[in-house]
Amino acid sequence: MKNQFNNKIRQMYSAKRFLPACLFILFVIICYNCIACAEIDISNCTEEELISLRKQIDEKLAIMHSSKYDFDGAIQGTLIYNENDCILSIASIDQNGCKILIENHSDKDYEFSVNSLAINGIMTKCDYSLGGVKIPAKKKGYMEFKFSDREINYLPQKPYNNISLNIYAYLDYIMDFQTGSMNIVINPTVHENVLQMGANIYKSNGFSISDTKYDDNSITIAVVNHNTQALWIKAINASVNGWAIDLGKTTQAIAILPNCQAFFDISFNKVKKEGNFTTVTDLDFSLEIYGSNYTTRKTEVFTFNK
Repeated sequence: MKNQFNNKIRQMYSAKRFLPACLFILFVIICYNCIACAEIDISNCTEEELISLRKQIDEKLAIMHSSKYDFDGAIQGTLIYNENDCILSIASIDQNGCKILIENHSDKDYEFSVNSLAINGIMTKCDYSLGGVKIPAKKKGYMEFKFSDREINYLPQKPYNNISLNIYAYLDYIMDFQTGSMNIVINPTVHENVLQMGANIYKSNGFSISDTKYDDNSITIAVVNHNTQALWIKAINASVNGWAIDLGKTTQAIAILPNCQAFFDISFNKVKKEGNFTTVTDLDFSLEIYGSNYTTRKTEVFTFNK
C-alpha cells in the first residue's frame, strides 16, 4: 500500500513542486488514517479524486474547529419540534444565546414566544414575551434571544451545558398550542444537571422540596420536578411565628420543566416589623401544584423550625 502511494505521488509531483508534494504526502497520510475505518480504497484514486478528498477533509476540519462547533451538541439544523403544522429547528446556539428557525406551514397567523426557560436545569423565571416573533401562515422566520436578556432575571453560572424551553404559539392573543419541554444540548460531554439542593424536606408525587437558605430575614425554597411533564407551583398560606405573610409576587405560579429546578424566596422583613419580633422560630406554608392538564392539587403544610 505504501509503495502504491509513493508511486502515485511521484507521478503527480515533479522536483519543482517538492514543497507541495510534501504537503500532499502529509494529506495522504491523514486521509489514509481518516478513511481507513470507512474501508474506502484510495489506491486507485486519480489526482482529481485525491484533491476532492483533501478538500472534503479540510472542510470538515474547518467545521470542527469553527465557533459553531464549540457547542457541538446542538448542530445547526437540528429539528426540535414538528407538530401542529409548525417546524422548529436550531439555527445557532452558543454561550450567549439561541436562534431558532420557525416554519409555519399552517393556515394560521401565529405569534411565538418562550413561556419558560431552564439553563443547566435551573429555571430562569423568564418573561412570557421572551423572543416573541410573529410568523404569518405559510411563512418562516427566526426567534432569537440572548441569555443576558432583561426579561431573564436569573442565570446559573457558566458554562451553559444545555437549555430546556417551552414555546407558546398564540392566535389572536390566545394560546393555541405549546411545544412542551424541548431540550437542546450545548455541551454533549455533560450528561446531567448539577442541581442545588439543601436538606430534603419533602419528596413525593414527582417533586421534591428543600431549603437552600434559611435565616431570620428570608428563606429560599428549591423545588425539583421529577415528572415527565411541566409543573407550575406557587406558595400559599405562609406564616412566620404565627403571623401571616404577604407573599406578593411569590403568589404567582412558577413553571418548572421536567427534571429541572426552580427557586422562590419568602421574605420575613415586613411581617417582623408588624409582629414586633426579630428572631424567626417557625415558618409554615403550602404549595399549589398545577399540572399540564391544568388540574390543581394542594400540598400538605410544610413547617420549618429553627
